[in-house]
Amino acid sequence: MKLSTISRDNFAKRWQKQNHSSLPNVSTGNSEQIFMPTQKSGGVVMKWFLVLMGIIWIVTGTLVVFTTDMMKKKFLSKFKNMNYKKWSFLPILIGILFLLSVTESSARILIVILGILAILKGVYFAVTPGDKVGKLVNWWLNAKDIVYKIWGIAVIILGALVLINL
Repeated sequence: MKLSTISRDNFAKRWQKQNHSSLPNVSTGNSEQIFMPTQKSGGVVMKWFLVLMGIIWIVTGTLVVFTTDMMKKKFLSKFKNMNYKKWSFLPILIGILFLLSVTESSARILIVILGILAILKGVYFAVTPGDKVGKLVNWWLNAKDIVYKIWGIAVIILGALVLINL
């Protein structure tokens, strides 16, 4: 968080303007310096990243819950023959973006956990032999519908938590 120095008088005036009340025990003649947080320039972009991820998770989770067979056949089956090492940078990048957007959410611990998990997923895909990753993916692709529905509900809740805590 970036801090800027302003006088106590200016702080009191800002407070009064924003909150329509005066600060208790603040004299207008005191020029003592205080620190006040300033707006970050990248904040809007990171907030939109969180909004986008929340919406993607809610839509994907809803589709998985209500159209499980279609999602398995049309969407998830594309992951079967995917080159995971080639695409391992994507979860790492998303994890880094989550960590950079921590300050834009009131659920900072959740965002940090999501960022770390995404980075770990990318590293796992990058360093794990392809046959082990293939076994994991095949397990997911052959899972019962109830597993998809439970994960769909979890993803909807996760997306909602991200959006609610902006």
